[in-house]
Amino acid sequence: MVPLDKLIAQVAQCIDVNRDFTYCFPRLLITMDFLLAFNDTAALVGDMEGQVRTETRPSQLSAPEWEARLGSAYLEPEHGYNEEGIPFTNMTGDFRFVNGEVQVVRLDGVKPYQTYADDSSGLTVRAVFLSHLNQWTVAD
Repeated sequence: MVPLDKLIAQVAQCIDVNRDFTYCFPRLLITMDFLLAFNDTAALVGDMEGQVRTETRPSQLSAPEWEARLGSAYLEPEHGYNEEGIPFTNMTGDFRFVNGEVQVVRLDGVKPYQTYADDSSGLTVRAVFLSHLNQWTVAD
């Protein structure tokens, strides 16, 4: 969440005579997606909603240009491997009173990998999205 004073400062830069502010907001709401896997023709990209989509290389880009574009346009996911999946701890923000003490509610678990594939591009990746961390992890 953007603090109100920063939001006001960013919007103030966009003030124009006609009071048309709509062009100011799209750049404030940009989120980065994660590059899960790629080859010379396509890429599997994971978003902050836990969805995976395929991006195809534009015909005007060479393979090295495509790789450079992917590296600058998307975030690098975490890498790791655990047979069952990715272990996680989620501090929920909830509190409980137990024997007169305040305890923070904590969830521990393992989220299993899912396999994402695009057969037409020959891409396959085993990955997991941890929504409470806004983080993708790819199996090595």
